[in-house]
Amino acid sequence: MRHRRSLKTALALASAFFASAVDGRESDHLAAFLSTYHCEIVGRLGQIHANPNRKARYIILADTSQPEHYVQCLFIEDDARMLCEVASGFFLTKPEENRIRIVSPQGLSALERLGFSGDATKGNFQAFVSTATAADFSAVADLMLTALYRGYEKRQPPRLEIDAPLGPGGRVMREQCPPPVS
Repeated sequence: MRHRRSLKTALALASAFFASAVDGRESDHLAAFLSTYHCEIVGRLGQIHANPNRKARYIILADTSQPEHYVQCLFIEDDARMLCEVASGFFLTKPEENRIRIVSPQGLSALERLGFSGDATKGNFQAFVSTATAADFSAVADLMLTALYRGYEKRQPPRLEIDAPLGPGGRVMREQCPPPVS
């Protein structure tokens, strides 16, 4: 009996240790992903905000290996807020077809913790974010990257394609960013 209890205790401790190691690796991968793209996205948001053109005021981050996995944000209300969306799979099918779900229940839970709606019956998962000051762009960048990483349960940081017609980025802007943490 005592041996069985200590075995259960040992298994529980080993399981907890393994889970924390996995969480630690996942956190390290997420931190590396954030450090790789954060500065560039903040810079692009600043470019979009500074541009007087009132059309194409958006940024889209897509996983190059799975382009249906994307997060997009659009400046609204004279740039006071952004409407951000995480692709749900809703638009991958015709209305009469069964919907494709590209976000798992765990991914959806992560998105809801980030402030996204859990309802994709009429489109993508949505969240509204304040962009009243340029300082808010950092929070938007973190939100977009974390939503992409955790919403689609990435195990390795994905390579991104960034679409932002009014925020083209560029070599000079990227050179001003700190080197990514690996």
